[in-house]
Amino acid sequence: MDTITPFIFVFYSFFALAQFIGGFIYGLFIISRVMKGSRNLGLLEMGWFTFGISSIILLFSFSSESQVLSILASLLSFIAFFLLYLHYESRIRSSHNVPALLLLIIFFIISFIMRFFGDGLGLKDNQIRFYREAFSFIFIIYVSLYAYNVTKKTITISNNRGLLLENRALLLMAIGRFLFLIWEITLVINNNNIPEHSFSEYLSEISFYSGAIIVGISVLLFFYILISMPEYTYKIPIPILTFMLFNSSGITVYSKKVKVQGYNIEFEDQLFSGALTAINNLMQETLGIGANMDYFDTGRYKIYFKNLKNNSTTFVAITAGESNLVKNSLTQFNDLIPMNLLDSLDDPMISIEIIESIDTLIKQVFPYVEFNK
Repeated sequence: MDTITPFIFVFYSFFALAQFIGGFIYGLFIISRVMKGSRNLGLLEMGWFTFGISSIILLFSFSSESQVLSILASLLSFIAFFLLYLHYESRIRSSHNVPALLLLIIFFIISFIMRFFGDGLGLKDNQIRFYREAFSFIFIIYVSLYAYNVTKKTITISNNRGLLLENRALLLMAIGRFLFLIWEITLVINNNNIPEHSFSEYLSEISFYSGAIIVGISVLLFFYILISMPEYTYKIPIPILTFMLFNSSGITVYSKKVKVQGYNIEFEDQLFSGALTAINNLMQETLGIGANMDYFDTGRYKIYFKNLKNNSTTFVAITAGESNLVKNSLTQFNDLIPMNLLDSLDDPMISIEIIESIDTLIKQVFPYVEFNK
């Protein structure tokens, strides 16, 4: 069996084209949402859209036998999955995992060293191809399994259809890429010349075709999730327990508890706001006027702060774990809340309409939360 037979080309082209169409439609969907101001372009959107573009470039590289297009497709594929890793990392961590990032970068570097300098290392063509593709597949498998683990933890908090489909799509991606890795191993063992009707030929064909089908299904499933239920793809694997707003006097003007199974956080709003205001004032007196708290770790609970754009209102989210997406969402809330609404929070009486407006904004920024009644 040759490396790329006409049937393999047609077979792979079908799935590459399907992935591109999915990516293109999804890209148009996201661009329209961004232009309407209803959604920011994040790492997840950029990652999958980049992957869709890399699929069609790879298809053209097959048909034209262009080395430049092949390199570009590989580069975009690496970038796409690196962006996806950063997205899933932000859902479960508040800072980067430096060793994991370095490992991914090493995989990327080795793959491209083999592509450009493999001949100078004294390796055969089939060995160069194997090392180049193997490290690429390992890169994608690692990212897919990492993301699968993040979504699995998220499901334990909120078991819904979007999360379940996302979890299954990521597992399929890892399985499909693993089958591609087996295909590459059969090629390098047989020096790209697999005997007909041998076990190696059957294993090679089964691993390639099943891998292509599974990866194609995984990508199209993910595009379906992103278009039809995008809010679930940003659900974090930690519970958000409470949202609060303090005005310039340190008075709690808004407090809503989130419905989370297994958590029942109880405290006196005004005492809590008074304690936080005192801590914040102490920091400013000690470190200067510009010193403000962004994050407070109490052990079981993590408290995130955001001083809003009128410089007199503080938005607080209390969670049961760390996530960089919480910080980003607080910033998005600050960008969206109107100045007239912020100014009204210093009024002696806060109307029901103002509370409902804040509810609406929070649901827009955190679309997966459900408030206690």
